[in-house]
Amino acid sequence: MKTGQRANWVIRAHGPYWQPDLIKGEYLTRYDPEANNGEGAVDFAADPRQAMLFPTRAAARKLIQTVPVARPLRDDGLPNRPIRCFDLEVVKVP
Repeated sequence: MKTGQRANWVIRAHGPYWQPDLIKGEYLTRYDPEANNGEGAVDFAADPRQAMLFPTRAAARKLIQTVPVARPLRDDGLPNRPIRCFDLEVVKVP
């Protein structure tokens, strides 16, 4: 992000899909798709002030679509995007 450019977007999550009530509208604070040999590591917080900030909606979507080098494919042969086990939405900073 350029100096003076305001970050206007955050990622809000629900899920994961196998336990939908675990995360209810919390904000992404950290995501490392390469952690755990490409299984990913993620943290969320209820406070939007702790959220990762993105300068554009596209920048947030790019992070969501990231495929880890350590494990680029899932067992079914599709691209591995570990964070996609959550129901995610990119929203303006509340």
